[in-house]
Amino acid sequence: NSSDDTPDGSVPSNIVVEGLVKDTMREFADAVDTGDFNAIYNNASSEFQRTYTVDETKTAFKAYTDKKKIVVPILNKVEGLDAEFDSPPSIRSEKSLSILVAKGKFNTKPYKTRFDYEYVMRGGEWKLLKLVINIP
Repeated sequence: NSSDDTPDGSVPSNIVVEGLVKDTMREFADAVDTGDFNAIYNNASSEFQRTYTVDETKTAFKAYTDKKKIVVPILNKVEGLDAEFDSPPSIRSEKSLSILVAKGKFNTKPYKTRFDYEYVMRGGEWKLLKLVINIP
């Protein structure tokens, strides 16, 4: 077991959580840029996939794909910035699942990028459960 894998329900370090958040942002930016949400969908948890289809996911973020010339450059700036968590990343339990909660922002310009993500441990990896991104 690597230190990134926390089957005991402990919260991974902020560095690990920030890496997860940035990976999700990168996948989301690619999806918005290409209009292809398959990669982010296929990397998400089975719970996410049971709740939404690829088309529903794509439709949910249509406002972003419609404005991709503005949105993608902002999302791409996340890579060089530090995440500012609203509160320290935490684990909450729901239906015997340990859910990693990561909520905060990146000080991207001209607009801050706010995120509200949740992940669930599947096969030793954190898998996306909730994807909320706000760019004013």
